[in-house]
Amino acid sequence: ACSPFEAEVWSILDGILLLLNKGYRRIIIQTDSLEEVQALNDMGMEESGITVLRRTQRIMKSEGQ
Repeated sequence: ACSPFEAEVWSILDGILLLLNKGYRRIIIQTDSLEEVQALNDMGMEESGITVLRRTQRIMKSEGQ
């Protein structure tokens, strides 16, 4: 069980991982949630208690966003 916010971030993470596994290195993420966009772009949230958000940010950072 998780919040709607976490569920949306999980779906973004799943998409990123699928594309990286297929060899893509440049990915454009589209979402209708301003809250998610702000959270993913706020690298100060790497210390957030939301594990999936931290993991997604780390992958984005390691791949150069």
